[in-house]
Amino acid sequence: MKKILVLPAFLVIATLAPFTSCTKEKETPDTPQVVPTELTVNSDFQFTGTLDGAIISHVDYKNGFNIHTFNEYESASEPDTSRAIYESGIGNSNSQGFTLVKGARAYQKGDENNLDNLMVFFAKGSYTLFNEKININTEKGIELNYRDASGNEWASYGGSQTGSVVTIEDVKKIDNANYHGVIIKAKIKCNLYPVGGSGTSKKADLTAILRYSS
Repeated sequence: MKKILVLPAFLVIATLAPFTSCTKEKETPDTPQVVPTELTVNSDFQFTGTLDGAIISHVDYKNGFNIHTFNEYESASEPDTSRAIYESGIGNSNSQGFTLVKGARAYQKGDENNLDNLMVFFAKGSYTLFNEKININTEKGIELNYRDASGNEWASYGGSQTGSVVTIEDVKKIDNANYHGVIIKAKIKCNLYPVGGSGTSKKADLTAILRYSS
């Protein structure tokens, strides 16, 4: 006759325990945080930031965007005043993009090819946006223009700019076989208003890396 051995419950559990293993849940790796690269005067020419909260990234030689420059200069001898307009922008073949224009009427020694004059013209500091479109007779001022993909245009001179500012944070002189001018880094916070039509204003918060030719 066979004997049946009955073990107490706690002995059964203790006996099986060494053969039982826990499955460890796989740890989800932390998502790496991307730290934005601080733009400098050595960065690609560009307008980046937001327009009404939407991300803007218009960079030279990317996605069909390229830099363009223009200047108009009337030199004068002291005590008369010279007059100047300098503009630089990033746009595509549809003319979509931004343009930053600076104008002034002030005596400058030398002529428009004098880079020291241009360094002074774009000196570091904060500038208020002009309330009229800049032209060659403008006493002084700075303006931002924008054209969207549909051809609609906005400008900073179309309304109030209370609290708006353009801050030139850095300026670099370039004088070599390929280029004669300056490069600036500017922070722009302003309102843009529809040009020649009705519509709502837009809020621009941008960083610009631009060159200006003498």
